[in-house]
Amino acid sequence: MGFSILITYRNREPENIAILLQSIAQQTYANFEVLFLEAGSDPEKEETIQNITQKYPFVSYFQHWGRGHFWNKSLYLNFLLSKTTQPYILTLDADLCLPPFFLEKLHQILQSQPNQCIHIPVWYASPYFKNFERLSAFLQKGKLQGIKSNNKTALGCIAFASEALKNGTIEYNEWFRIWGAEDIDFLEQLKKKGLEVLHLDGTEIPVWHQWHEKVAEKLPHGWQYLIRHQPEKKKNNQKMILENADQRPALQIAEGSPHQYTLYDHTFSFPKEKSLMAMIEKFTTLQPNEALRILQLFDEIAPTAKESRWAKMARWANGKLQKWKISYRITDIKTHETTFMSVDEAHDWIFYFVLQFEEQIKDYYLKKDKNSLHFIVLKKPATPHTSGQ
Repeated sequence: MGFSILITYRNREPENIAILLQSIAQQTYANFEVLFLEAGSDPEKEETIQNITQKYPFVSYFQHWGRGHFWNKSLYLNFLLSKTTQPYILTLDADLCLPPFFLEKLHQILQSQPNQCIHIPVWYASPYFKNFERLSAFLQKGKLQGIKSNNKTALGCIAFASEALKNGTIEYNEWFRIWGAEDIDFLEQLKKKGLEVLHLDGTEIPVWHQWHEKVAEKLPHGWQYLIRHQPEKKKNNQKMILENADQRPALQIAEGSPHQYTLYDHTFSFPKEKSLMAMIEKFTTLQPNEALRILQLFDEIAPTAKESRWAKMARWANGKLQKWKISYRITDIKTHETTFMSVDEAHDWIFYFVLQFEEQIKDYYLKKDKNSLHFIVLKKPATPHTSGQ
């Protein structure tokens, strides 16, 4: 009655993974497997992580060629769930650390309460706390210097019986991207299946979160609102990872590999609304051997007009006229327009573009730096229509 431990990773510090895997190797309960998915890190970190995981024979390493794709934890976990062989499943974020007795005590709880889904809150280490090897000793002495607990909303560590997934009706929703509350949605599905969610207090079997620089993608504007108020239930989850570079033509183009595609460049310009519509038009007319590319350094795409002194006076006069209920309005001849487009705004636009047109997209690649953006997108060949006889 062992555990399948699922870990997904992209561009975290290799030290975080080394600490996590070493803490798993030191477990007093040894009946487990680790299914580890590398989901598209930068090449240097990808190689380092593969070397680290090879030190542990209990790790099964999978690679997803997802570099330049938006983070999709649901896709990665659905794939790993299809590879599990043990009766209990434990999902772990890649930046955690476990005490040696963790799996043993968790196994006892799951055996005594088989209809429970266990949520274990984590303890957050400060930037100055690095002595993870002594955390168990600190805990036994009641000392947790540099550490604070989280609340019930952080679901980086959950465990449940694989029997709950037996008929295939429960899976992570791949509509969620970047951070998309996929864990909360998954727990709701388990509850509808009849499992009760047991929230531990974090002291009986603690889990520690290693401090690190923030590496998560910035959430697109409005994405949290859509998650809360318009959660789409995508029915065609693929349960598929990209296993080789040949499945990533956009990545090959971006990294300068030889290719047979004709590139059409697009630049966001003023007025930006017209430019956005032009991008959609260019994409929809792409042929199978063509690709659309944006390679742009972002500043102001047109100078931002400042409100003139006359405009301020006119605005004051208009307010007075309105207060006195006089219909005449003074209009400033020098109209004020904001024409600035930031790299974050372009990134958000591309996010929603990918979400809207993903059924037509063959592949894409996106990289955003502080003030530059590189985007390549290829369109799937049109499906031929057949006339009825």
